[in-house]
Amino acid sequence: MAGDSLGYIAALDIGTTTIRCQIIDNRGSCKGSSFDKINLHYPDPGSVEIDPDELWESVVLTVLNAIKGT
Repeated sequence: MAGDSLGYIAALDIGTTTIRCQIIDNRGSCKGSSFDKINLHYPDPGSVEIDPDELWESVVLTVLNAIKGT
């Protein structure tokens, strides 16, 4: 039956200062979670930037760490 499958969902939340990932099973239980801080850069007064390569690396690391918790 489809309801008996062992599927998982990765729920990813990328906010202004943190990245969070939770791995949820088909019963709605959290099987793994992880978070990381986003590295913010302040090139000029009143300016805030996020390096897209750093952000991507953090996203991948956060998801992998959440998966390791399953």
